[in-house]
Amino acid sequence: MSALVEMPMMKRERRASDVTLKDISECTEYLPNPVLPRHDVKKEGYVIYTDALLGEGSYSSVFEAEDVATRKCAVAKLTDVSRKTHSHCHFNEVASFKRLEPGHPNIVRYFDDFVQNDVGIIIMEKLPSQTLEDHIAVHGRMDPLLALEIFNQIVSAVVFMHDHNLSPRDLKTENIAFDPLTNIAKIFDFGLAMQLYPNPDGTMPLVNVTTGSPLYMAPEVVAVKPHDSFAHDIWCLGQIFYMMLVGHSPFQWCSNMAELRDELLVFRKIKYPSWLDYNMTQLLKGMLHFDPTLRSDIKEIKDIVSRLISYERDFEIKNPPTS
Repeated sequence: MSALVEMPMMKRERRASDVTLKDISECTEYLPNPVLPRHDVKKEGYVIYTDALLGEGSYSSVFEAEDVATRKCAVAKLTDVSRKTHSHCHFNEVASFKRLEPGHPNIVRYFDDFVQNDVGIIIMEKLPSQTLEDHIAVHGRMDPLLALEIFNQIVSAVVFMHDHNLSPRDLKTENIAFDPLTNIAKIFDFGLAMQLYPNPDGTMPLVNVTTGSPLYMAPEVVAVKPHDSFAHDIWCLGQIFYMMLVGHSPFQWCSNMAELRDELLVFRKIKYPSWLDYNMTQLLKGMLHFDPTLRSDIKEIKDIVSRLISYERDFEIKNPPTS
């Protein structure tokens, strides 16, 4: 890890805390098609370790960082905002975080953001390196009660986002950090999130975008139809919960977009294992309905999950495992 580099303090009106980044050109090899300066970016408040790459996405790279004042760990998400599409994702994510302030316990905490020399930087809390996707890949399907308890956290975060008229759009197991020691899940990555503004009658407008991860796209999104973005999020939640309970995606056999289109638009059928609990299957079917107007509402899902958790806990108390 690189040494701490403290640079002269610079005050700015928006926030008291800024960032220090020693020779930002050190991270050019990680950023997609970067156009980055070679001179120092002098900011205060944080230190970014440019030799400590934590991960890469389609438009950004994440590095370890540290709060100079508190010495607490953080992460810095760096994006080359000279590129139009990357710039949109960066500023969209910043706007999403600000709309969600002061935050939610199951959403990554946002600390600060700024742009220097065509590099957009977002400072966030450091999450466990393992994602829900990683956990399922190693351990397979989850215990039903544990799956419900974790899913309840995810649903709670989505309820919070929808209450703030924000549609995350890209919900998937890869975008959910999971700590197996505490069983706490946190959603991160809001580059594709969509801020919605209600119609005069209170209904949400239909959107016509195809953003998101192909395997998680709802049928109406794949069909490129105007759709309810919140209903699309519900479909993504269904896919996530299916993976938690079964251990794989309901469309894992699709090897390309053409096959996925056939599954979603032609065959329109999802296979549920016969061993899956009836209540769990019904919950999944409510989220994975091919007709978006018949999909479960997010608060209905929250209520069902809460009741199923109580039911599963009571069952375990009344039926303790025999030694």
